[in-house]
Amino acid sequence: ITTGTIGELIDAKSSVIILADVAAMPTETLNILEEWIKDGGLLLRFSGPNMAGSTQTQILTPVPLRSGGRALSGSLSWDKPQRIAPFDQNSPFYGLDIPNEVTIKQQVLADPTHDMEGKVWARLEDGTPFITAAPMDKGLIVLVHTTANTDWSDFALSGLYVQVLKRIIYMAGSSSGITSAQGF
Repeated sequence: ITTGTIGELIDAKSSVIILADVAAMPTETLNILEEWIKDGGLLLRFSGPNMAGSTQTQILTPVPLRSGGRALSGSLSWDKPQRIAPFDQNSPFYGLDIPNEVTIKQQVLADPTHDMEGKVWARLEDGTPFITAAPMDKGLIVLVHTTANTDWSDFALSGLYVQVLKRIIYMAGSSSGITSAQGF
């Protein structure tokens, strides 16, 4: 694992870049990151309060996002924490066991008015997207709609988290079969 600026990571020939709760970037950084993805890079993003609170249109996400977050627990919420639904057969995560104790308390919502066909790799039990992905030329953008840590869920504490990350990382550098479960 290497840490650094986007430019340093691209110069280091990284095949995967992970951004945890980054809402906005300078235009120059966005441009070089977009070119890196188009050339075959895999961008893995996690949501969080910065992304949820951003009033700007989110750039480099697999699906358009609604502004604001969705709280699924707490004194002012009618909803209860959600579990992850069984993975569809066309998901790269198909066949992974989902522990009952993994719950999601908050998430960033995808805008359901846009085409989601083939972009939803995981859903919560209520049907809302939990992990979305979309190819960009030779590369891939993946978004986990909750935080990379335990602030919004206990997903990061589960063995499922590790298995999901392994399957995503496995796709780095692959320009074919990106939205297919083949090879797992």
